[in-house]
Amino acid sequence: MSTADQHLLHTAASHPWRRGIAITAWRASYAYTVRLHSGEHVTVVPRESEWPGWQWCANAEGEEAGCPAVLLDLRGDRATVLNDYDSTELDVRVGEALLLGDRQAGWVWCRSGDGSEGWLPDSCVAEQSS
Repeated sequence: MSTADQHLLHTAASHPWRRGIAITAWRASYAYTVRLHSGEHVTVVPRESEWPGWQWCANAEGEEAGCPAVLLDLRGDRATVLNDYDSTELDVRVGEALLLGDRQAGWVWCRSGDGSEGWLPDSCVAEQSS
């Protein structure tokens, strides 16, 4: 067992993560990350999303990101962020061990063996039994 796999197993035992594996490689769609904070007011961006349940929005600095719509209190062309959100996507290779966290609208928050965290499409990962 690799050191990264051992680290994941130790972390999984002490956190509410589930063990998983990358079944499809994924490269982040964007080179930047946008972080939104609970209570922050954002502008709803009229942009089509290929992911149902996601809404494009822009923060006060004009940084745009897709965000799970359930994390927004939508009011026309404005919204209030209900929970902290980070738009980071994770790069993974097929067969890479992962920890699977929160699922939102077809995506799952994951942690890789090196400790990096980010979103991956559900279709890229498979949950493993303990």
